[in-house]
Amino acid sequence: MFNDVNIKDFQNMGFTFTSMNDMLHKRFYTYKYTNASNGGGTDIDPNAVKMMRKIQNILTDHLVKKYYRDVEVIGYDMWQGVPPDLKLFHNDHVHKRQSWNSNIFVFLDECESNNMNYLEVRAGPDEFYQVIPNRGDIIWLNQSERFTYKMIHTSGKNRILDFRYYINGLDNQTNWEV
Repeated sequence: MFNDVNIKDFQNMGFTFTSMNDMLHKRFYTYKYTNASNGGGTDIDPNAVKMMRKIQNILTDHLVKKYYRDVEVIGYDMWQGVPPDLKLFHNDHVHKRQSWNSNIFVFLDECESNNMNYLEVRAGPDEFYQVIPNRGDIIWLNQSERFTYKMIHTSGKNRILDFRYYINGLDNQTNWEV
């Protein structure tokens, strides 16, 4: 499971990706997603809570802990659109003083010409990546000190599942398994 993840990309470029499309239950496409674009808070559909915990357990045990020993699960969220504070380059842990330094975003909608939704990641002043997800793709973000990101949503549906972690030693590489 998740054997195609390139952990060196996560460590050097600030992200890596793989697909979860075959693992996502069809119910995720029927849940209610809060429109986060207007700046209001997000609410998790009560029917989705059990499934969100199950997905977070899978991601924790089969992805994050595969590469890092000391990991704290912080929480999860789900929304439609892009919250305003994610539209500008930032680092949740450094700039916003959040308790997490890593996110795993699961994109439920295909990025197409009429539905442009993607991430931009900076790994330094001259190193910049556009990450365009397919339906069911996960993008694992490294929010150690040198990386920033922003989300772009130009049109169409953009339903996202967000799983947050604190990985001890991510900045100083003391917790790396590889």
